[in-house]
Amino acid sequence: MVVLISYILCGTADKEEELEFMKKLEKIQRKKFRKENEDLMDELLPKATGRERLLEKKAIRREGARNREDSPEIFKERDIMGGGDDFKQRFVAWILF
Repeated sequence: MVVLISYILCGTADKEEELEFMKKLEKIQRKKFRKENEDLMDELLPKATGRERLLEKKAIRREGARNREDSPEIFKERDIMGGGDDFKQRFVAWILF
């Protein structure tokens, strides 16, 4: 990287090489910033590992299941499965006749 900086400062690079160098430099800086930010977040708020993480996942799944259970019923069971006692009424009528 030092070689590239001295190369540009000497004025021997053309505009395309200078732009390419600047892009590479910005990419390196962004990568370094992300890594430092990630390290800082790990220090401040450590991620759960092992059994703690498994318990967190289980709690997330349980919460999702609760939300599904609490959803309103759009169709009543009698609408989906049929009209209720209609079969019993027909069966009784068939036996009597």
